[in-house]
Amino acid sequence: MKANFFDIPTDCPQRDERLGWTGDAQIFAPTASFLVNTQGFFKKWLKDVALDQADQGGAVPLVVPDVLKGMLSDGQMNTTTGWGDVATFVPWTLYKIYDDKEILVNQYDSMKSWVDYMMSRGDNPYLWDTDIQLGDWLALDSPHKGADPVFGATSTALVATAFFAESTRVLASAAKVLGNMSDYLFYHSAYEKIVEAFQSHFLDANYTLVSNTQTANTLALKFNLLDGQAKQVAIQNLVNMIYNNNDHIVTGFLGTPYVCEVLADNGYQDLAFKLLFNEDYPSWLYQVNHDGTTIWERWNSVMDDYTMNPDGMNSLNHYAYGAIGNFLYRYLGGIRLRKPGYKESIIYPVLPKNNKVNHVAIQFNSENGLIQNTWTRKGYQFQMDTIVPDNTEAIIVLPTPADKKDLLNKLQMKYPKMIVGLTDKSTTEFMGEKYPLGPDSERSLTVFGADAVVITVTGGTYNFEYQLG
Repeated sequence: MKANFFDIPTDCPQRDERLGWTGDAQIFAPTASFLVNTQGFFKKWLKDVALDQADQGGAVPLVVPDVLKGMLSDGQMNTTTGWGDVATFVPWTLYKIYDDKEILVNQYDSMKSWVDYMMSRGDNPYLWDTDIQLGDWLALDSPHKGADPVFGATSTALVATAFFAESTRVLASAAKVLGNMSDYLFYHSAYEKIVEAFQSHFLDANYTLVSNTQTANTLALKFNLLDGQAKQVAIQNLVNMIYNNNDHIVTGFLGTPYVCEVLADNGYQDLAFKLLFNEDYPSWLYQVNHDGTTIWERWNSVMDDYTMNPDGMNSLNHYAYGAIGNFLYRYLGGIRLRKPGYKESIIYPVLPKNNKVNHVAIQFNSENGLIQNTWTRKGYQFQMDTIVPDNTEAIIVLPTPADKKDLLNKLQMKYPKMIVGLTDKSTTEFMGEKYPLGPDSERSLTVFGADAVVITVTGGTYNFEYQLG
C-alpha cells in the first residue's frame, strides 16, 4: 500500500502503468483505512473522481485521472461495474470509519449520478444487463480457452446488478444520514426493486443462481440479495463448490474480498480460515511461500517453479487481493464497527479451531480513541485483554466458556457496570441469532455458539481469563 498511495491510489508502482484504477481502490479502501488514516487522501482523490465522472454523464472512469479516455475496447468502454462503484462505496466507507458527514455532502452528487447512470443503461431500470464489463476480473474459473483468459465465469450481468443494488442501498443510506428523505424514499424503493429484479432474473426454479459460481453466490450473500430458501441454497452451493475444489477459491477481483467474510457470517468459520491458511495455489500464503513480500496481481504471478507467469500483465505489487486484511482485522482480531466513528464498536474475535493461530494483538486508532484487543489461547485456557475508548460503548462477544454461569458471575463481580446481553434488550438466544444494531447500523450481528457470552460495556480496560468449552 505504501508504494501505491502517492497522490492517487495506483494499482501498481513498478511498471509503465501506475494509474488510479478505481476498482482496485474500491476493493482495498476498507483494509487501507484500518492500516492508516485515509480520510484526507481519499477526500482529495474522490473530488477527481467526481470531476472526471461529470464529463461522461455519471459514468465513473476505470482510472482517475482519466488518461485512458476513449482508449478501451475501441472507445466502447468508459466504465464497468465494481470499478465505478468507487463513487458510492468509498465515501460510505469514510463516513462509517471517520463519522465524516462532510464526505457524504461533498460526494453526494457523484454518488447519485453513478446510480442514476446505472438505472439508465437498459430497458429495465432495475437491471444492469448491458454494456461491456470486466466482471470478476482474473478469476480462475474462466470458460474461455486460449491464451491468458482474464474474464471469470460469473455472468457480468449478475455481477453488475449485484453491485447496482448495493450502490443504490448505500446511496439511500447516505440520503437518510443527510436528511434528504425524498431521495431516501426514492432510492430505497429502487433498491428493493433491484433486489426483486435480481431474484426474478438470476434465480432458477430450484432457487439456484443461473450463473452458479463461487463469486455469484458470494456477492448475492454479501449484498443480501437473497432470502429464505434461496439464501440457504446459495450458502450450500458456495460451500460445496469450495469443497469440490479441494477447499480452494477460484474468485477474482470482485469475489475475493468477500468470500471469507460471507462464509464466516453464515456459520462456516472453519472453512473461511482454511482458505486463509492454505499454502498451495491459489492462496495468499502461496505468495508468501514463493518469496512474495507484497500482494500480487494474479494468484500465480510467480509459478510453482519460481518462474514468472508468462501471460504478462503481471504485477508483484498490486493490493487488490490484500483486501483480505479487512477479514483479518474484523474476524481474527475481532474489532468491528457498530456505529460511525466507532462511537460504538463490537469486539468479537473468531478463533480458528485448527490452532493455526493462538495469539493475536490488534489495535485501531479510531476517531474516538484507541481500540485494542489481544487474545491468547493455550490449550483450553483463554485470555483476552480489551481497551474500549472513553465515552464509547462496545459489545464484547467472548468465545464459548466451559462454564458460562461461573464466568458471568465472576465478570459481574469484576465489572459491575457491564450489561449481560445488549442495551437494546435483544434476544439472548445466541446460536445463529441476529442482533439488530440500532438505526445507524447497516447489518446485524450474528453470534455463533450456543453458550457464547455477550456483554455490553462502556469505555475502559477489560481482562478476561477462563477455560474454553
